[in-house]
Amino acid sequence: MIFDYELMFVDDQNNTQKNITSGVLGAALDIMGDGQGKGFPATIAIAFSSDTTATADPDIQFAIETADNAKFTKSTTIPLSLPTPLKKADLSAGTVLPCPLPKVGLKRYVRLRLGADSAITCMGIKAGFVLDAPEQ
Repeated sequence: MIFDYELMFVDDQNNTQKNITSGVLGAALDIMGDGQGKGFPATIAIAFSSDTTATADPDIQFAIETADNAKFTKSTTIPLSLPTPLKKADLSAGTVLPCPLPKVGLKRYVRLRLGADSAITCMGIKAGFVLDAPEQ
């Protein structure tokens, strides 16, 4: 799997997202204007180099948040095509979750969102667009 390092949400595998139940993971991306990318196939991958931990076993979801401006006023959230709900065991070291970028509803700016029923800690996350989609 080859990440496109110019299109990474999270590119620091030492990055720790601690005790989160909902929020943005990493950076927002400018996908080059409203018309670009719409309807074209692209794949996002979320890779884990360490296990995800939680005190319980919450339901976990990933989504793309998209907006016309970098401040994400009037944003829209689009769930990613992943098995839902995911559990912490699904986000263990060595796991790669590939999913297609939604083809409709995208605007100029996109960012990765995580939602969980209870607090989780994710370590070693790498997430972004990939140049070669892993087999699903």
